[in-house]
Amino acid sequence: MRAMSRRLQAVVAVAAGCLLPPSYVVAGPVQDGSLEYGPVLISRIVSRQDLQFRTANGERAGVLTTVLAYQAPGAMPSPVAVMTFSRSGDATHVSIHRLPFPKSAADSDDVNLATIEHLYTLVLRQDPEAKFFYSDGEQRFDSDTKNSRSHSELLRELARARQDAVGQGKRVSTSAPWHVVSMAPAGVDHADPDKVSVRITSDRQAMDGVTVFFNRAPHSGCVAKSARDGIAICRLVDPEDDSHPDEDKIPVLATYPGEVRADGVLLPTTLVMSARR
Repeated sequence: MRAMSRRLQAVVAVAAGCLLPPSYVVAGPVQDGSLEYGPVLISRIVSRQDLQFRTANGERAGVLTTVLAYQAPGAMPSPVAVMTFSRSGDATHVSIHRLPFPKSAADSDDVNLATIEHLYTLVLRQDPEAKFFYSDGEQRFDSDTKNSRSHSELLRELARARQDAVGQGKRVSTSAPWHVVSMAPAGVDHADPDKVSVRITSDRQAMDGVTVFFNRAPHSGCVAKSARDGIAICRLVDPEDDSHPDEDKIPVLATYPGEVRADGVLLPTTLVMSARR
């Protein structure tokens, strides 16, 4: 699988700066058979920071795998989700399967909730231009391309799953509500192909004064704050002042890094805008 481009690395770093502080759980790797578990990134969107989660990475036959596991006190890590990464032609495929967790287990409702929150964090860090596939519990996994989801679609689906978990959990701890954020092309007619814009909303209301980051490979970008109507607009600038053939045909990635507020969490999200033809 190809390495993440500098453009995507920069945008992920922006999102990480808000809701994924660059600090790790203080613990060493844990051996479990062929898997070596290490610390999981701390994220402010995870409601129960005291619950111990770990991740392990592996590769087999060209397929990369990440295992997310919950580790109860004094116990070995217990896998709760599996992510696989593969290539098909020019497309990256990311498949996520959330494993069933025993309802009889202690803190099962809180663990279920935290699993979804950690998955949101993990998915957020993936290539927004990839094709995503998701299955939950006993649900049959279907990797047919026509059933793939975009990055933003999967993030919204995980947010809905988290809302369902809060509503169904009998013993779930009180946690800050999540507010789904959506972006769409603003539809502003620009003669300048370097001008980009989106309309950003939450709970169907325009978001005023929030920051949106725009990037286009290999290294053009700009930053804009949304106006009262939710529209954020700016002009892409190449800091190296280079000329790149067919640059206007390359998709533009818009990223909202999210925000934790007293009344809840505004979720980070992305939008891949198709290149102009």
